[in-house]
Amino acid sequence: MVLDHTVVGVEGPAHERTWTPKDTMLYALGAGAGTSGLEFTTEKGQRVLPTFAVLAAQAPRPPLGDFDPALLVHAEQAARAGFDRPILHGLCTYAVTGRTLPHLVAGSDPARFQAMSGRFTSPVFPGESLTVSIWVDGGEVLFRTAKDDGTVVLDRGRATILPP
Repeated sequence: MVLDHTVVGVEGPAHERTWTPKDTMLYALGAGAGTSGLEFTTEKGQRVLPTFAVLAAQAPRPPLGDFDPALLVHAEQAARAGFDRPILHGLCTYAVTGRTLPHLVAGSDPARFQAMSGRFTSPVFPGESLTVSIWVDGGEVLFRTAKDDGTVVLDRGRATILPP
């Protein structure tokens, strides 16, 4: 897979994005919200997971070389990229992590969840379990996400959480 590094960081045109309550509910379900997260999966008093903004911000961009996001779905394209099967989209790993953090460090209040960043370090395959390790030092929240075999898949994570 070859990336065209000359387009990395190039600002593109502005794009307006809209979404419906159904879109945010489906996203929450995909990120693992269930009966313990009814405020994210029902319309009454609906709240939106903070990581949904990352998905909503995805707009058409110039291609990054010959990278094809469809390799995440199609086995033949995954094989062309050197994988033996399709990989899980990074946004899904990001969403699972971003759903865990507010519950554990923000009293399950997504309004306190202000920012999240991290570095993807290894692919995740559908069906693999993830563990989010979190360290809180005063107002600073550090985290990393790893597979059951210990392989770190999201590293150098930082989150900004507002006080209650």
